[in-house]
Amino acid sequence: MKTTISPRQVARAIGVGESTLKRWCDRGLIPMLKTAGGHRRLAVSDVIAFLRESGREVAHPELLGLPAAVGRTRWTLDRAREQFLQSLIKGHREVANEVITDLLVAGHTIPAVFDSVIAAAFHELGKRWACGDIAVYEERRACEICMSILRELRPRLQESRQSRTQTAIAATLEHDIYTLPVTMVELVLADAGWNATSLGSNLPVETLVEATNKISPALFCLSVSHIKDQGEFLDQLEELSDAARLNKCRLIVGGQAVTSQQIASFSNVEHCQSFGKLAETIKPPELVESERSLSTPQSVAN
Repeated sequence: MKTTISPRQVARAIGVGESTLKRWCDRGLIPMLKTAGGHRRLAVSDVIAFLRESGREVAHPELLGLPAAVGRTRWTLDRAREQFLQSLIKGHREVANEVITDLLVAGHTIPAVFDSVIAAAFHELGKRWACGDIAVYEERRACEICMSILRELRPRLQESRQSRTQTAIAATLEHDIYTLPVTMVELVLADAGWNATSLGSNLPVETLVEATNKISPALFCLSVSHIKDQGEFLDQLEELSDAARLNKCRLIVGGQAVTSQQIASFSNVEHCQSFGKLAETIKPPELVESERSLSTPQSVAN
């Protein structure tokens, strides 16, 4: 995927004149970069962030490295969820990618798309697999398709947000092999302004404690999609809780396998049951302060 693009290409992709685009850049609506040779370039991630925030349509999405059909369909989240589900079942990766990209470019937030489309589609997929309505290979293929879409999504997040100093990590404990939820957690964190890294899934608690001590993150998100043994899980959570307290790190736990009642005895452990709720509670301090100082947003006009 392209990482930078010329102003002329951006103007053509959006469907405006180059002079209009330069005015937007001068007003700070889209950051302008300069190469070592003095050429003006724009980061594709900044252009996509502008499109999401302004609601402008894309005339030629392929110039930005996006699916060619992006912007041609106005999805509601409910209709998008069904289309995304069917494309996963049928193994149609390009259709699934277009649905998700279309929603994000149209201005739907990453947490909303994750909660209402991706998580909801996989919940339905799981039910159909349990009932024997889809084969094992179809369920596994759907997971691989979605993971490939999520991997492509990370570079599209605004570069200026990814450069922030607040560090966050995300992971799952041993016996919890589900990678999709923890990957989505990483993307929600990154989109909210954190320097976020997923450590992966199925990790022993000892190595997660070690990571907390060595990295000393400001935030640790534990994704819990499967608990093999409730007592063992609570013992492991206590170890993580102690490490988080020692490192003055926020510890947030969420996922389909854990409830607020299960972790109520841990005074320093927060619970989030949705990506939307997570996004509401994890804005880095410098981002919150920056938003407080912002005046009324400038309008985008030709």
